[in-house]
Amino acid sequence: MGQTPMTGAASKTDQYGLGSYPAIIREPLVAMRMLASAGVAATFDHVRTISLLRLHNRFVDRRRREKFVASLEQATNADAPRVRTTMPEEVAEAVHCAPLPSKTVKWAIDAAGLDPAEYHLVDVGSGWGFALEVASELPFRSLTGVEFDGGFHEMAVRNFEDFAARGTVAPGRVTLKHESALETDLPAEPLVVLLANPFGEQIMARFLDRLAASLKAHPRPVCILYVNPTQAHLFDRPGLDEIALQGASARLLRLFSPYRVRAYRWHG
Repeated sequence: MGQTPMTGAASKTDQYGLGSYPAIIREPLVAMRMLASAGVAATFDHVRTISLLRLHNRFVDRRRREKFVASLEQATNADAPRVRTTMPEEVAEAVHCAPLPSKTVKWAIDAAGLDPAEYHLVDVGSGWGFALEVASELPFRSLTGVEFDGGFHEMAVRNFEDFAARGTVAPGRVTLKHESALETDLPAEPLVVLLANPFGEQIMARFLDRLAASLKAHPRPVCILYVNPTQAHLFDRPGLDEIALQGASARLLRLFSPYRVRAYRWHG
């Protein structure tokens, strides 16, 4: 699940058992322990990610986040008793949920050369709807969020009811599903699938199999935007070609996005 990754501060804090420390002490300790266990490159990547996330949250997305009537300030895991899935592995592999920076979403769509007007966007692990609200500003045919955690799904429903009441997102433009990614029915139309590192290897493999079966039953263009691509090796399969990210947006992603993005096109 998760509307974004993540391998950020929350997961590292949990990993090193430093959650009770104040941030001014906790973060240097995390860096020191990462240096000892993971090396300089991994530590630098972690510090860069957290720094860029804070810049986006403070200077780019702060006002956007204030528009949401229901959200969480910190990344969190799924609430297992409220999860909708028949597969325990899907809960075990769920990652931290936190808002994906709006610029990362828009840069990725543009860098992949996608024309939103040609596609329906599906956000898998849509959380409380942050990326969906960002994408709703683009001329996608329509949008769907799939979230298996009941608490996050209810937050998203409240948010989009509020957006509709205020006239910022048209009623019915966004469909919210409280479903497992391995059980949901994907729209039988051209798709852009947003995967913000929602789950681990086992569930990702099963989801790609499900996507392939949907494509076989209903042949249509399918593009995948994979943010924080920790399971990219699973995308090396027949019919899936990587899209080279190009243009100014690709350069902005490389320089200023907290997370790497890879894009793929499925030919069936």
